[in-house]
Amino acid sequence: MFPDNNESSNENSYILTGGYVHGDDSYTGRIGGLVVIKLLGRPAKQNQNSLYSSEHIAKLLRNLSRQVVGFNPKYISKNDIKAIQDGINRDDYIKENVLLNQDFLIGGGSVKDVIGKIEKELGVAIEIIDFRRWERGEGIKKSEGDFAKEVMNQASLF
Repeated sequence: MFPDNNESSNENSYILTGGYVHGDDSYTGRIGGLVVIKLLGRPAKQNQNSLYSSEHIAKLLRNLSRQVVGFNPKYISKNDIKAIQDGINRDDYIKENVLLNQDFLIGGGSVKDVIGKIEKELGVAIEIIDFRRWERGEGIKKSEGDFAKEVMNQASLF
């Protein structure tokens, strides 16, 4: 947890990150996701136990990261969408591609609904700032050459 050093933020503002890796093992999985949130405020009096709050926030971050890995959203909110291609149903597109509008991976409504419940329970405001999803090997060009010929060429150099 890092304090938000932005001058316009208040003293009870924190930036937190969470991650999830799927497939193979937890260190070198096949698909990974990271989520960054801003937490505003302190837990409500009935929930001031910081361990209780930390566990809920850590679980939320992990589940949001799992959501990013599993559902591959393109945007945080529908306000981030620049344009939707003609002929595509706007509501369906938003539900599939906007993180806050997707059905939450483990139930309880949309991602936005679940975050709202946690905000109410803990007495804090939660804002998703950013997320990233990647797959192993993404962006790496595969060589189309003849591997056997390449080995023979390398062997002849020695």
